[in-house]
Parts: sequence; structure tokens; C-alpha cells
Amino acid sequence: PRARLNDLQSIITEMADRLHSRGPDDHGAFVSESHDLALGHRRLAVIDLAASGRQPMTSKSGRMLLVFNGEIYNYKALRCELESIGCRFTTETDTEVLLEACDRWGIRQTVARLVGMFAFAVYDRHEGTLHLVRDRVGIKPLLLWTDGSAAVFGSDLRALESCPLVPGEIDPRAIASLLRYSCIMGTGSILKGVEKVPPGTIVSFNETSDGLSRTDVRYWDPVAIAIESSVRSNRLSFPEQSEMLENILSESVGDRLVSDVPLGCFLSGGIDSTLVAALAQRNSSSNLKTFTIGMTGSHLDESPFARRIADHLGTNHTEHMVTPEEAMGLIPEMSTIYDEPFADSSQLPTYLISRIARRDVTVALSGDGGDELFGGYVRYTLGLSTWKRLRRLPSPFRSLLAGGLGLVPDRVLDSSMAMFGPQEFSHRCQRLIEIMSCSDLESMNAVLLTTWQGHSRLNRSGGHVEVDSRIQASSVSNEEKMMLRDFTTYLVDDILAKVDRASMGVSLEARVPLLDHRVAEMAWGLPLSSKIDRGNGKYILRDILSRHVPVKLFDRPKMGFSIPLATWLRGPLRDWADATLEDGSLEDVGLDPRIIKQVWNSFLRGESASKNGIWSMLMLSGWLQARAENAS
Repeated sequence: PRARLNDLQSIITEMADRLHSRGPDDHGAFVSESHDLALGHRRLAVIDLAASGRQPMTSKSGRMLLVFNGEIYNYKALRCELESIGCRFTTETDTEVLLEACDRWGIRQTVARLVGMFAFAVYDRHEGTLHLVRDRVGIKPLLLWTDGSAAVFGSDLRALESCPLVPGEIDPRAIASLLRYSCIMGTGSILKGVEKVPPGTIVSFNETSDGLSRTDVRYWDPVAIAIESSVRSNRLSFPEQSEMLENILSESVGDRLVSDVPLGCFLSGGIDSTLVAALAQRNSSSNLKTFTIGMTGSHLDESPFARRIADHLGTNHTEHMVTPEEAMGLIPEMSTIYDEPFADSSQLPTYLISRIARRDVTVALSGDGGDELFGGYVRYTLGLSTWKRLRRLPSPFRSLLAGGLGLVPDRVLDSSMAMFGPQEFSHRCQRLIEIMSCSDLESMNAVLLTTWQGHSRLNRSGGHVEVDSRIQASSVSNEEKMMLRDFTTYLVDDILAKVDRASMGVSLEARVPLLDHRVAEMAWGLPLSSKIDRGNGKYILRDILSRHVPVKLFDRPKMGFSIPLATWLRGPLRDWADATLEDGSLEDVGLDPRIIKQVWNSFLRGESASKNGIWSMLMLSGWLQARAENAS
């Protein structure tokens, strides 16, 4: 409103400038004559690189005004349909197709037809309505602040913070979530009043005499779709299921190969990235570029497997071996790459692989999503079976066993079990102790997702993420309940946030073909036996992959890519961690410095496996320091 903000042009320009790494190629801004609407945009040019693709963009009729982040993969088919009813286009962009579709068909009908990842805002001049739309799964971020009389939105929290209307007060509940889960779960953010628009949602604002009226509409509901799909009888044989899924996956991958800039594929050597790379290479007319990083001296290094897979597929493969010095040198940058505190330590290798890929390509395909849709996490199999076995034990015996394990110092557990491998045995014992106290599936799953059980010592706000009650009330299997919970929480707020922030931090567009909504809908209609077989997840993905890559190249235990966090924190990163934890920023947001010191000293003595808690505090402190420096 004019009375509240006098210089919308400079404000919207500053907000857009905060998004520079997301859109380094072009920029644009619009301020209405009535001074009550401002839209800004930064562009990463991927489809039609000409300046005619600049945003904000106005529809031919003059009715709709659009700013759009993401990709519409079926835009060519939509364009043909629109042309058949008289639409004419002046660019080759998917932006213009999206805009004209909204103008001709309306927002709801358009969004239902889209295949892609997106966050966009459309202002309807005729109705005086602003629509904010986020993609079905939540691949692209969309943040919103409103006080009932004004609304501020954007792709990055830093853009919202630069608007004078947004208060910028830290939310202690978000800090609790960070300490508990290593990320901020749910629709809240680190700033009070700033919310994340939920995936699959349209938020609409209309100006009234009393301010802004708001309507939220869920246009894609994964919980309802999954539950409904699970009760339908699947009459297809397993080979028929596998063939149908391969066709859908192949179409999804093929859709994501459309680009006017260089494109490649992350290749870790695991099932998901290997399947995406194999289907991409089959759909490509030239040698696909693939990228792998490995850690020098790490027992979790999968780069040799990735190299053999790349050789088999015939891709143009780049392998980068990361030294501990290189990786540790990038750690201080994490607080500036992520717009709010984020502490999943796999953020570092994700950023590294994005940075390596960006040297050669502007778009990279990623294999994220396979675990949540096809039962890939160990907690769906080993975690669940362990809980079921422990429940059979008498409660007094469970309490006695948990108490006995809890008395053994972590360093003793780790050293005594070192002969069985380098994994921290104490961490597994702690998980076992926590599972013993769980009375139901939801509490067990919450324990398995909690990365630091000691979070409540520092912040008693809880931080527990609310789970859709329909999941627990449904008749789907326990495994599928866990998968659906992860799909709607952990996948969105941890995995996808990590990939988006890391890739956009280097102006790289990451596309995730396994999270095409058509793939998800088919996955939910498959029987559990097609996803998990004899304790092994991704059974159907393995079957599809075996038709493209020899089984011996991918049939091995899930490893993932992680950094030796505990070793680094107790060794070469100790001085940095000491200084970061003592700088006072954590105390400023309500964390007790005495407890921080106790947790840190206990960790250094090897008495507790609280590396994730330490990392969360370090990432929070680093973010607070960077924020203070930007403010000054």
C-alpha cells in the first residue's frame, strides 16, 4: 500500500538483487501505477535465451502479469493446444506458455495440466487477485509473509528480509526444529511470521475494504492420492508393473532433457542416480555428461563404482576427488548459501558436486526421491523390524537393557566395536535406546528422524513436526506410512531444500525426474512387495536398472556420501568450532552457554555422539553471524 511503502521501485529492485545467484542472466521489475503492487525477477536462462523472455511478463490480453521460477516440461504440448484455440506466441519460453494458459484457462485448470517444478505469482488485473502457486512436491521454494493488509513473497528468505515490512524476529520454535532434525521442518521458517507455502497449494489474495482476504486451495494432495491408490487392487503382474514404471520414468527423464544450455547428470553410483543417468543416456543423441565426487581416504567413497557405471553407459564422465582440506575450507560458506539455518552435513558434498558440475553445465539431473517413493531407507526395513522385535520384550527388561547401554560411555562402545567397521557404534546404540521407549509407530518414526535427541536440553519449544493425521489413521502398511510421512516432511524440508539451495548457490538448475507427480502416483499404487522384497528396498527400481546396467555394478549396500564430521570436529575443525560456539550469537537467541559448553566438552571427551547437535549449533551460529554482518 502506498501509505506504508513510498519507494516500491527501489525495494523490489533490492529484493530481486538478493536472488542474484538464482538468476544471474537477466532481471526485471514492475511497479503498478497505483503503487500497490510490485513484482521483481532474476532469470537463469535455460529455455529461449533471448531478452524477450524477461520477466515480469504480461499476457497478450493485458490481463495477467507473471513472475515464474522453475520449468514446465510439457510446455510444448500445452503451447500446441493453446495455438489451436487462437493463441499466438512471440517467444519460445515456457514462461509465456504458462502465462497464456493462466489467461485462457484460469489458474486451477492450468496448474492441473502442468508437469514440472515451479513457484510462480500471477496477478489478475480484472479480478484484482494475486495468486501464489507452488509445485506439487515442493521442489521449488516459495516463502510468504502477510499481516492481513500486505503480502511479501519470494524464493529466498533474504529477499523477504530486505523488505521493510517484514519484522525479521527469530522464531524459537524454528531453532528447536533445527536442533532436533538438522533442518527447519514444517511450514514455518527461522523468522516469525514468514511461512513456506505448502507444496501443491495456491494461495490467493484479494484486496477488500478491511485489507487482504486470503484463500488457500490444495490442488494436489499426496496423502489423499496415496491412500486412495493403496486400496485399489493392482492386477498387473510384477513384470508388467516394472515395464509400465520404466515407461513413465523414461518419459519423465526425457522431458527433463529439454534445454537450450549444457546439461548433465549427477552420478553417485547408487541405484537412483544410476537409473536416471541410464535413462538419460538412452534418451540422448550424444554422450551425456556425468559428475561424481569422492572423498580422499574415505571408506564411504563410491566414486570407483560411479566410474565403472559411467564406462558402461558411455557417458562423458567427470570425477573430482575432494581433499579434506578443500571440503573443510568450504564449511564457512554454508551459512551464506542457505537462506535459513540448515545442518544436514550432506549439504557440503551436495554443494561440492553442484559447483563441479556448474563448470560444464547449467542444468543437472539428480536422483532424489527414490528412497521415499520406493522404500530405500534402512529405517523402513531394519528400523521397523527392530522396533517390532523390541516390543515383544517385557517393559521392565527393555528399561533395564536401555539403562545398561546408557551407562557405557560412547568412546568405550566405539573402541570396543571398532573391529566391526568404522561406523560409530555408539550412535547406533543410542538409537536402540530411544526405540525401546517408543509405544507406537509415529513415536518410533519421530525418533528415527531426530538427528539429535539432546535438543530439548537447549530449547524446550519442542520442534516436533506435525504429521498429517490421515497417514496414521489409514489402512496402509507401516512401511508405507513411514514413506508417506517422509515424502510430505523430510523430503521437502531437508532433501529438496538442500539440493535447491546448494545448486542455486552456484546458479545450477537441478531437475529431479523421480519426483515427477506421475511417477509418485504410480509408486503409491504399487503393492509393497514391489518396493520392498526380503528386507531390500527399491526392488522394482533394481529390476528396471538391471535391464540397463549389470547387477554387479550397483547391487551393494546403500552408502551415501558423508563427511567424517566427528573426526573433523575433534581434530582440524576444533579451533574454528570453539570460536564459533563461544561468539555469543547462540546466547542472543536464547540458548544457554553453559549447556552448550557441557555438550561440546562431553563430545570432545568422546562421552556422547552429539556430532549432529554440535553441527546444528555451528550452522545456526554461522548463519546468525552472516546475518548480522549483512545487516551492518
